[in-house]
Amino acid sequence: MAVVGAQRYRPLMIRSWTRSVAVVVAVCLTTGAGTSGVASAEPPTVSSTAESARAVPDPPDPVPGIVPRQACGTPLGDGDLARLRDLTAPDASPALSTLEELERRTARSREVGDLLAAHGDRRGLFGVGLDEVESDPVLPLQRRGVAPDPEWARKLSLVLLEPYLTALHAHFSGAPVDEHWARYFSLAVDCRQRPAFVAMTGYNAHLTVDLARAVAATDAVPEDVGGYLEIVGGIADHRRLIIDRTLEVYGADLGPLWNLYVVGPAIDAVTGPGVGSGALLRFGDQAYSLLAFSHGLALQDPAVAPVAAGQVLGLWRDVDVVLQSITAVGGL
Repeated sequence: MAVVGAQRYRPLMIRSWTRSVAVVVAVCLTTGAGTSGVASAEPPTVSSTAESARAVPDPPDPVPGIVPRQACGTPLGDGDLARLRDLTAPDASPALSTLEELERRTARSREVGDLLAAHGDRRGLFGVGLDEVESDPVLPLQRRGVAPDPEWARKLSLVLLEPYLTALHAHFSGAPVDEHWARYFSLAVDCRQRPAFVAMTGYNAHLTVDLARAVAATDAVPEDVGGYLEIVGGIADHRRLIIDRTLEVYGADLGPLWNLYVVGPAIDAVTGPGVGSGALLRFGDQAYSLLAFSHGLALQDPAVAPVAAGQVLGLWRDVDVVLQSITAVGGL
């Protein structure tokens, strides 16, 4: 494909402001994220926010080649581990269309999630929510066809799903896992960590790193942005599926964060239940997704790809600090 001119996405690739935004979000959210649901009288300073993020120690580094048999639930048997490796193995079938392959891999992801959920294994905290929105709205959208390029949109959903399955396969095989997913697995097996925080580290890996890389891997062009936003907007509109399923299976409540703490209810008091908060969340979700899209365009350009790759991982680390800060004050 023709390389997109760098000037078309450089304005959205400014590393310095992403950290500033992350810190501002952390400070704003933590003022209203306490367990009482009442904003603190004195907002935390940036230094106190950063300090609170270290309230729960990081888990120890995993031992190479050792696969933990349980993650705060009942142990997985040899047959379970073998089935997980089989379900997540990279075995694309060239005889299938992109849509058929997406449906097959989505079904396998759901079986993985169901198996882990049956054991109360917290390595499924991200997957149970992902599986819900893959079933609806993603697959129905992809079956109808997402304009302007339905085939590109299907490839995007398929390519975006694969890093999670690849990480699962590596983890359950005792092989090295990419940094952003290794973080998720190390937290999942550490029972000191709050389950909602663990789940959100999975969404951070998926939406910050994997999404940008999927945009690049599918050779996206700026004209694809309409279809892209239709997909991510549809997922944001169905967030209740993720919230409800994660709470049902693991007792992890993502609702306060995804309903914007005290801000969402205040807006809904004027607009009606779910109306204002839903619109605001959709706006925020699409703004963040546009950043991932711009990173994906930049990753295709050899002139700026190294900078973009560093920005993607830098943003992932910044968001992780924000999530730690919110968790430390009871927001997750």
